[in-house]
Amino acid sequence: MKTRILTTLLFLALTCPYLLFGQNVPDSVSKCSELVFSDVRYVPEADDYVGTEIVLEVCGNQQAVKGEWNEYEGGHTPAKTRLTGRRAGSVIRLTGSNSEGKVSLIGKLKGERLTGSLLWHIGGNQQEKRLDLMKKRVPVRPPR
Repeated sequence: MKTRILTTLLFLALTCPYLLFGQNVPDSVSKCSELVFSDVRYVPEADDYVGTEIVLEVCGNQQAVKGEWNEYEGGHTPAKTRLTGRRAGSVIRLTGSNSEGKVSLIGKLKGERLTGSLLWHIGGNQQEKRLDLMKKRVPVRPPR
């Protein structure tokens, strides 16, 4: 029993010094931010939202990026596709899948804009949507 406890403590000491010794988590891990890029607009005549929204979670200087593609095609609830990928400087490459197949996002972050392309397959046909989205403070949250 003592050997098991010592083995566990040794494992924790080698893998989790931040927890054992009270050190601060490095900024590259702890400072995550949500970036929202959108052209979603409200159409009052139809009481609908239309447009594209990309929400990215970026943590410090890590290359890994998580995201979500929200496509409003009328109504108050978007079609959502989760994305994961990497960034290199200002270039991001993310992939995911939804009920229609694989989705790819290739884009460039330039100041307050995200430009690039969304690619996905419907049947055997590849679809592409060009992106030029403005940075927003928060994602669209239509009233319920």
